Amino acid sequence: MLRGSRTPVREALLLAAEDLVRLVPERCAQIVPRPGRGTTGLMETRGIVGRYAAEQVMSSGNGARGGAS
Repeated sequence: MLRGSRTPVREALLLAAEDLVRLVPERCAQIVPRPGRGTTGLMETRGIVGRYAAEQVMSSGNGARGGAS
């Protein structure tokens, strides 16, 4: 069994689900070439969603806790 954090694996799987990386079995994850406008639009959308999520957390009062309850 390999030891290590699950976070990089989880992130690679999420990026693969969005077709941003290609998973090569038993080797690595490779970045998939994308047309410039498609990548820019995707990053803009992710930024908007991230800001909205942060605003929702802060307005609900859960942002100051710093952890799970």
